[in-house]
Amino acid sequence: MMGAQSFMVRQSGSTLSEAFQSAVNQAQWDYGHGGYYRLDCRKR
Repeated sequence: MMGAQSFMVRQSGSTLSEAFQSAVNQAQWDYGHGGYYRLDCRKR
């Protein structure tokens, strides 16, 4: 059984898209690039 968890990420950027991509890149660095990791890593 899987659960859910709320989280918030703050990231700066010139545009919303740039800030979002920066947050994705940071999450991939922090939590890894494969297997099971936070959902924000999988967003594109």
